[in-house]
Amino acid sequence: MSKKKYTWLILIPLLLGAGIGTYFVLNKNEEIKVSASVTSALSDTQGTENFSKADKPKTFIFPKDSGSHPDFQTEWWYYTGNLEDKNKNNYGYQLTFFRRALNSEDIKRDSKWKTNQIYFAHFTVSDIKNNKFYYAEKYSREGNGLSGVNADPFNVWLEDWQAKEDKNGFVNIKADNSPVAIDLKVKSLKPVVLQGNQGLSNKSAGNASYYYSLTRLDTQGSFYINNEKFDVKGLSWLDREWSTSALSKDQSGWDWFSIQLDDQRELMLYQLRLKNGGIDSYSSGCIIDKNGKLTNLKKDDFKIEVLDYWKSPTTN
Repeated sequence: MSKKKYTWLILIPLLLGAGIGTYFVLNKNEEIKVSASVTSALSDTQGTENFSKADKPKTFIFPKDSGSHPDFQTEWWYYTGNLEDKNKNNYGYQLTFFRRALNSEDIKRDSKWKTNQIYFAHFTVSDIKNNKFYYAEKYSREGNGLSGVNADPFNVWLEDWQAKEDKNGFVNIKADNSPVAIDLKVKSLKPVVLQGNQGLSNKSAGNASYYYSLTRLDTQGSFYINNEKFDVKGLSWLDREWSTSALSKDQSGWDWFSIQLDDQRELMLYQLRLKNGGIDSYSSGCIIDKNGKLTNLKKDDFKIEVLDYWKSPTTN
């Protein structure tokens, strides 16, 4: 059987960075900047010696693998979606929860505040009709129930932002940051997709992550923008990854795409950028057919053309 080659051209209007930052004001005279970068987290090799690494395929067990993997340093639950209201106005959203271990020690829980796990989260809403993009972020320690994750029933949260499974198998996605909020229910229409080699996704020599996706989630609920409620419906996508340092010293970041086609197929692509301006040969992707069967793609099977850039006011 001959192998088909798929060639895709993806045009990017903006190239967005992964760096984020915020401020906590302690008093009028003292200010501490708190920041986190997903790219830095995946390329930082300091203090990783005692963490587990994704170095061979594993057997995924659900719902256990929906929860946390604290023996790995970095992990995320990444929801994105494209929705429309009754007037066919289009909206997009993202709600992502990140877990980061400060060290690999098995700490003694002699205080409800004591933890070596921190969480941060991104929340965005795109209002296409009005050309508005809203964004927010939060940080918290895991201690005292401020943030965390449970596997069964599934629940990941950071303060009042959450993705929580109900008794009927729907996941309620909620986030609020004035002037926008979302209150959605999602449920998967297709089976779990194990990305890469049975869920082992290689990003560079000796560096990989465990990676699975739910590529087509039926989504219904409400958006709130400037105190106005919009009933919406559409599709969402969940990406799950965990690893300990997945990028090499030569890689500067990546561009990732999740595309849901009208014929019930999905396309996932990621392009790994090199510090010298090139594209790494580990760049990859896949096509998922209507029944959930995966066909892996290599770097030469697709092309991504950058049309413009966005400059971060924080990192330049």
